[in-house]
Amino acid sequence: MLFRHVDWQRLSVLSLAWFALIVLAYLYLDRPIAWFVHDHLRDPFIMGIGGPAVFESLTNVATAMEPLSIIGIACLGAAILSGWRRKPWTRLLLAAAIATVVADVTKNELKLAFGRAWPETWYHDNPSLIVNGVYGFFPFHGDIGWGSFPSGHTTLIATPMAVLWFARPHLRWVSVLLTGLVIFGLIGLNYHFLSDCMAGLWLGTVVGGAAAVLFGLTERQQPRASLQPADTPATGTPARVSEPN
Repeated sequence: MLFRHVDWQRLSVLSLAWFALIVLAYLYLDRPIAWFVHDHLRDPFIMGIGGPAVFESLTNVATAMEPLSIIGIACLGAAILSGWRRKPWTRLLLAAAIATVVADVTKNELKLAFGRAWPETWYHDNPSLIVNGVYGFFPFHGDIGWGSFPSGHTTLIATPMAVLWFARPHLRWVSVLLTGLVIFGLIGLNYHFLSDCMAGLWLGTVVGGAAAVLFGLTERQQPRASLQPADTPATGTPARVSEPN
């Protein structure tokens, strides 16, 4: 069974706890943060970091993930079919690319289902919290102007970073750093509410984690190194060693 290594009880508890935090963010944090960003983070050189231009550059990291994933799947697929000898990192890249595409399609459907208004007005005079005081969910509204939840950018960065998290524990700092920078940029530009990013983080982590399991990349799925010396036969009889000349 592919998912026998998954601790379902722990996953369920963590997911429920995360959903509770999303609800709390929606009720108590989203609006104050959005208004703070609108009122105080418009300066071109906020705290000497370059302001909105820097925030925008951070979000571009996530924007690149979708085309890179499609190109990666096409190139790796063609190489494998042509008889290319796969490398140890091939599964990691393929898992991350496929997971990102799956997560991208999934978040689009969820955006339609939830129909949440955005923090700011930026698309065809869409209603927003800042301009019109519109706040909340309008399920199946059917327009991009009502697609704030979950955050697509957060989903696109969290998914491949989740694959990396589970497959390469020593590189988890990279996952945390890149995902955190993208979320910082999204909130700093008022592109998303905090709870939008939290939902995108959950979606990306679940899809990326599932891909890591399906491709056999998690620590629990890796074969353990044998403790038997290389020069010892399987029977346990010491191997005959030639004396040096």
